[in-house]
Amino acid sequence: MSFECSMICNCLLCDSYLVIVVSMIDRSHFIQGRGRRNRENLEAVMESIQLEMPSMKLVCCPTCNEECSGQRWDMWIATADRENTVSYFSPAKFVCFEEDQPSPLYLNESENTGGRKPKWTLCSGELFLLSICNVNI
Repeated sequence: MSFECSMICNCLLCDSYLVIVVSMIDRSHFIQGRGRRNRENLEAVMESIQLEMPSMKLVCCPTCNEECSGQRWDMWIATADRENTVSYFSPAKFVCFEEDQPSPLYLNESENTGGRKPKWTLCSGELFLLSICNVNI
């Protein structure tokens, strides 16, 4: 079982915002252990993900793809022939809310099985880290 880690991007062509998955974290490494070391390990992994991300990236922006293909994003995804369909990639920058800080990282706490919607949680702050590492407050 893994956590999907995501960041918010701003498309530089259409100025829309989107959430993209940038990494996966193996959940078993952090759920089994308890205490400060477990929390510190999770913090280190998340910080390394944040610091390794470039400031800009090419992404498959849903809004740009809708404009270029003439189809709604959900219809385009459902009917796309993966080998013969063109995907349009746009330059995007990761959004930062605080100066001199990396872009915030979000974790999907849903197991994403059976068509469940993702449950994105901002993973900064002490309370999130304590809850995810099974530390009772």
